[in-house]
Amino acid sequence: MSEKVAEEKPVPRAAKPVKEMPKARPGTVKGKIAAIQEQMKENQKAIATFHAAVDTQMNENKEAVAMIYSGARSIRSDAAKQMKENQEAVAAIYSGVRAIQSAISEQMKENQEYVKNFYG
Repeated sequence: MSEKVAEEKPVPRAAKPVKEMPKARPGTVKGKIAAIQEQMKENQKAIATFHAAVDTQMNENKEAVAMIYSGARSIRSDAAKQMKENQEAVAAIYSGVRAIQSAISEQMKENQEYVKNFYG
């Protein structure tokens, strides 16, 4: 047994896990690749942020356009109501003018008849 113990090699220790990969130096190929990859990640984040901002702006614009159309419909509706009310008012004015003309005409006939009878 003593021979076996002497022949056995010591058990190597397990290497500690690497918590963080060492950063590559900027001048090396790996460093340039890492920089490009980092820039790509930043670009993707910027693009995602831009798309979100565009989508938000599009939704706001759609709401604004809907409000404009709603306002235009309201104006058209109000204008149509106002036009109808104006037409009714004009018709009433014409009716009143005809009534006044009729009354004046009738008064003129009465006056003419009175003058005819008076001066005889």
